[in-house]
Amino acid sequence: MSDQNEKSPSWVGDIIKLSPKYLLGLAVFSGIGLWLGNVGLGKTLGIKDAINSYKLYLGLVFLASTSFILSHFIWWISLGIKNKIDQKYSYKLQKERLRNLNRREKQILSPYIFDDVRSVELSITDGTAQELEHLKIIYRSSNISNRGSYFAYNIQPWARGYLTKNKHLLHESIDHIL
Repeated sequence: MSDQNEKSPSWVGDIIKLSPKYLLGLAVFSGIGLWLGNVGLGKTLGIKDAINSYKLYLGLVFLASTSFILSHFIWWISLGIKNKIDQKYSYKLQKERLRNLNRREKQILSPYIFDDVRSVELSITDGTAQELEHLKIIYRSSNISNRGSYFAYNIQPWARGYLTKNKHLLHESIDHIL
């Protein structure tokens, strides 16, 4: 097998990997070229004969580039839909988790709502705080510790709003107090 045949698939792969902005340029160029081959302006510009000679190649470039642009667009739309579905599912799980807080989680989240504080210092070794951070209910607002392993954590705006509307979720149950 010759070197030329071994290298041919790589240029095809390179074309497939082109950014949509370059594909759009190819589509516009080849589309205008095809159009100019059929109108008097092409003859006026002196390119009608050249376009007609390469019409097959221009047509292939036009079809391929518009197909790739369309596939990029469909992929972009599908990613957007997937992200929306994932976000909605995640939000549903987060709200469900807030409806089933244990005592330690209520202790961590209560100051944000009842004391109206924006930041609470929590130990980075506190597993409950880390779980709330993993669930994206709170987030570490600073990577610099003030006191050893204690870092400032803020509550996510959506969680603050949800818990402010549902303060009863942070109250201790009467059975536990008795």
